[in-house]
Amino acid sequence: MDMPGGKRVEATDPGDRISGLPDEMLHRVISFLPARDAVRTCVLSPRWRHLWRLAPRLNIDAEGFTSQTRFINFVNALLLSRGSIPLESFWLRANGPGIFLENFRDTAYLWIGHALRSNVEELGIVDHDQNDNEDESEFVQLKHCPFTSSCLKKMHLC
Repeated sequence: MDMPGGKRVEATDPGDRISGLPDEMLHRVISFLPARDAVRTCVLSPRWRHLWRLAPRLNIDAEGFTSQTRFINFVNALLLSRGSIPLESFWLRANGPGIFLENFRDTAYLWIGHALRSNVEELGIVDHDQNDNEDESEFVQLKHCPFTSSCLKKMHLC
């Protein structure tokens, strides 16, 4: 298959057309997955092992983690593996009872700072369940947490 710029990519299996896509397109596709699923794509083939690290969007969701500690460890490892690769979008969804406890807030602030240092253009933070009273949300108030960015274009706090 011929790609723009003269790059030619061959699929390894005639029934596997996605492997024939260029890495840049796969980065884009992977970036729409929740971060946990994006990381899981690394087992598909050796070529996919590191594709998730270059995805331009991170969609981090606490749902499905059995503890706050596991969630924190996953996100820390995820961001450490990515380094300072630029981000278009960074969403942090910590829906769930008690996920944003006081001792967690400082860690989440570090993640947001990492996103801003990665020149994120869109930042989203969701810190409540559908059943929660949004007026009681503690985290989105961003108390004592000054952030600056010349790249940030959109910010969603819910």
